[in-house]
Amino acid sequence: MADTVLKELGYDRIIFIPNSTAPHKTAKSEGYRFPTGEERFSMVDAFCKSRKDGCFIADPCEIKRGGVSYTIDTIHWIYENYVFDGKPGLIMGEEIAAEFHKWKCPDEIATLCDIIIVRRDTSQKKSDNFEKSCNIPVGDYKGDSGAVFEEASFLYPHVTCTNTLVNLSSTQIREKIASGKSFYYLLPETVAQYIQGENFYGRLDQ
Repeated sequence: MADTVLKELGYDRIIFIPNSTAPHKTAKSEGYRFPTGEERFSMVDAFCKSRKDGCFIADPCEIKRGGVSYTIDTIHWIYENYVFDGKPGLIMGEEIAAEFHKWKCPDEIATLCDIIIVRRDTSQKKSDNFEKSCNIPVGDYKGDSGAVFEEASFLYPHVTCTNTLVNLSSTQIREKIASGKSFYYLLPETVAQYIQGENFYGRLDQ
């Protein structure tokens, strides 16, 4: 997905920024080994460094800032700490875009950034183990599987990326790990090795 944006829309680099605490969802992690913010950053950083051309960068600004991570705060930080021409792009999946109007300062975000919406396959079915590893929506958010994107109703300037649809989500990957199923083929090797070595998303009693 990020590589498609990089090549098709002409960006020089993609910055991956793991959040500290998401304002719109919480992970249901009882009985499972969920990584800390610092550990999640280490995974992302390992993945970015595995790409030798330097086009993918991991930035820990939200982890270091702590507390609830709001995109508008991070955008201000990007403007203060990076040099770029024009506006930075902000990549979001369709299920995220469907609830973008509920974000903190969506109008300001749309002014400061070029919004890039990538297509997502939302036809995924929940299995018996879904509740073990899902993200629980907070407040009036519907969450990844409950939000439906309608481009005609998205009132902010944006570009829709013509990426290939992949029937896969982070929730599905966590679910496979929690259930003891094979997951190596779903992730970059560096990330899969990190997860297995630390038993992330696995049961604490194993």
